[in-house]
Amino acid sequence: MGASLILTQNDAFQRIRTPDVANFDESVFLSDNAALTFSIPVGEHHYIIDFGQFTNISRFFMLNETATGSIRLLSSKTLEPVGSKKWRPLTNAVEFGSGVIPSITLADVQTQYLMVHFNIASGGLIGNFGATGAPTVGSTQLALDVTTVHDLSSAPDTAN
Repeated sequence: MGASLILTQNDAFQRIRTPDVANFDESVFLSDNAALTFSIPVGEHHYIIDFGQFTNISRFFMLNETATGSIRLLSSKTLEPVGSKKWRPLTNAVEFGSGVIPSITLADVQTQYLMVHFNIASGGLIGNFGATGAPTVGSTQLALDVTTVHDLSSAPDTAN
């Protein structure tokens, strides 16, 4: 199913999936189109990425054209309100300036929910988010099983 973006307002959540792109300006964060931007105003903003399953994360990046401020990443195994103590900090605040594309490398963490916390000092245009990490054990095992089946099927026939 893929990742979805969760907008937060007090303790309420609004989930955005790729088909909802036309309905929410923030949907550009999910897009793979680097030309799309969102005008983020001054202040604190929280966005939650739901990966749909537990996923290994070791790097996060976002496109930034003109905003300045800082970004912090937090993770949780369950969807929690922004102020919950269940959000585990992954990084300290990372400062970024206009035109700088923040890229954050962190210790490998397995999570389903990643909170992106912005403190914007000067509003501007930002674009899509990206998160990468090592494949999970399940996906690695699946790749090994497929390779094993393929190797056995191409082995020479020795039954003669």
